[in-house]
Amino acid sequence: MGISIVIPSKGRVNLLGELLESVFIARQNYSGKSEVIVVDDSNEKDSLEIRKLCEKYDCKMMYFSPSVAGKRNYGGRHAEHEVILYLDSDCLATPNLINEHLKLYEDKSVGAVLGLLEFTGEDTWFWKAAGNSQFVTSFYLAKHAKNVSWGPTANFSVRKDVFIKTQGFDEDFPNKPGGEDVDFGLRINKLGYKIACTSHGLVYHSKKTWIPVKDMFKRVWYYGSSDYYLMKKHPDFNECTA
Repeated sequence: MGISIVIPSKGRVNLLGELLESVFIARQNYSGKSEVIVVDDSNEKDSLEIRKLCEKYDCKMMYFSPSVAGKRNYGGRHAEHEVILYLDSDCLATPNLINEHLKLYEDKSVGAVLGLLEFTGEDTWFWKAAGNSQFVTSFYLAKHAKNVSWGPTANFSVRKDVFIKTQGFDEDFPNKPGGEDVDFGLRINKLGYKIACTSHGLVYHSKKTWIPVKDMFKRVWYYGSSDYYLMKKHPDFNECTA
């Protein structure tokens, strides 16, 4: 079984470089076929630096804009292998990440796999408050659950044929990002597939991109207001049981 790792990016050159280095190590620890697709719409200067990183770490670089959901779909459509693993550019892969995801696909009823995310970095006063909110605790779902109805796509894999059946992420959600990963998971479940969890398929998520107060309030607004659109699309959706 091969794996295509899709990473949407915009700026964050240093963080992306650290991620690509960690993914390179994970690929070396996997005996099967793999590829990395970076879908970018950075400014010209950052894009040039990202292209150099892609050459260094054996990655494909593609241009697509504007939304994260659109980038994930674009990368997914161009994926060559049976499983697509989505990672965010402010994360770090652990050395055995690929193996831990793929071994769960031995169960044919599993259509997707949610890996564990752990936040790393400075504990500011604001993080201590935000870190206990539902917007962050959802990243720890894989630590306690065997199967889930959705999961954050910062560490989330899916069979490519399931991705095709669902038609990928809904790019029409008005908040970008906000809600499209929940919707994607719910539609995978409605097709009759399980989303299995792996606490050993671990990714570290940087707090740097979450700590700025203005950015965090923007996230809270996006995530909170997206529930309205999720309820309209999935009347049976209950976030408490997701």
